[in-house]
Amino acid sequence: MAEKCPYCGKHKTIKRGKRKNKYEKKQTYWCNLCQRRFTKRDVFWKKNYPAEIIAEACSCFKRDMSRGMSLRDVAEHLAEYRGIDVSPSTVLGWVRGYSKILKRFAYMQKPKVK
Repeated sequence: MAEKCPYCGKHKTIKRGKRKNKYEKKQTYWCNLCQRRFTKRDVFWKKNYPAEIIAEACSCFKRDMSRGMSLRDVAEHLAEYRGIDVSPSTVLGWVRGYSKILKRFAYMQKPKVK
């Protein structure tokens, strides 16, 4: 099924190219009714960093609840293992903004047990 246009609310859209930023590419769509281009809006819409990086930073900070990594340690971890320079204040913004969302997501996950 085609994506719903956020401007006119119709499903008369087609895929039309990709938008890229420094770290990833996102699919762009074209609405045939209102003649506008848009990208899919999700939780990480308008963010410069990929969702995996943000989730990893939140996970490192919250790990072991009482003994998680500090903000500076998380920033150094991302620089060392992922090659991404992030300031500790950016990590703090991610933790504040996404911790509740990621916690709800974690509770919805069901283990695959045979």
